[in-house]
Amino acid sequence: LHVSMLHWCQHASELKRMQNITERAMFRWCNKALAGTFVAWLHGSLETKRLRNMIARALKVWTNRALAQFFGKWNGELLRACKAKKALRIWVRGCESRAFHTWEWRVKEEQRMCRVVAKIICHWKHRLVALVWVTWHANHNEERRRRVISAKVV
Repeated sequence: LHVSMLHWCQHASELKRMQNITERAMFRWCNKALAGTFVAWLHGSLETKRLRNMIARALKVWTNRALAQFFGKWNGELLRACKAKKALRIWVRGCESRAFHTWEWRVKEEQRMCRVVAKIICHWKHRLVALVWVTWHANHNEERRRRVISAKVV
């Protein structure tokens, strides 16, 4: 009985040892599987975080680029509008200036023509006065000559 008991105890301890080895192996496999899933989750989480940061950075870059393009286009339109307003002012002032210079030239031309006409009128008036004077003088001399002749005849 003692041997069988000893045999049974050895067998039980062998079973217990095998069970412990099996449990340890199972725990190792389980822990290894858990560690592998944890590592995969950790890598996935880190990858997700990295991708999220990369997407946020790319969105910031795209947003800033779009804002810069928008501002550049808006600023260009503003400058073009300012230049157009300035060009319009210059054109309007140029038209007004040309109109004023044309009016001023016409006034000066009219004044010049008035002076020329006044000179011509004065020239003809003096010529007529001179002609009248010459005619009167000739008539006066003729009249005097006739009086002298008629005084001799009578």
